[in-house]
Amino acid sequence: MSGIAVEHRRPETAEEMKIRDAVESDLPAIIKIYNAAVATRVATAQLEQVTLKDRRGWLKEHSADRHPFWVLEMDRQIAGWLTLKPFLPRCAYRGTAEVSVYVDEKFRRRGVGRTLLGEAKLAVIRTTWLRALGITSAHRAT
Repeated sequence: MSGIAVEHRRPETAEEMKIRDAVESDLPAIIKIYNAAVATRVATAQLEQVTLKDRRGWLKEHSADRHPFWVLEMDRQIAGWLTLKPFLPRCAYRGTAEVSVYVDEKFRRRGVGRTLLGEAKLAVIRTTWLRALGITSAHRAT
């Protein structure tokens, strides 16, 4: 997988969803979504909100072909995002990725998380290196 640009449409609402690789100009929206989760959820395991300065290198930790960082757009806004990153640095886990999914509050319950996870599952099928996804959830379905 070398980059992504996929469009989805929810039949029940006709809402268009576009998944693409995150770019640096997306960081303010990504951080806003993440910081809302820091304040209201336990999934981040983080107590302090992050800043743009803290996360400047975030995108460099990911690669489109191995550990992507995707955003999902709806109504020309970033509705949510997903990252895959190495699970553990042990040989037996080299084909496993940890999945993080965050959804903006105003887009919850509209299939954003489900759509992002569906695309991640397809990534497992399309790649030769990825064999498993590790998902832990502290949330109700989005």
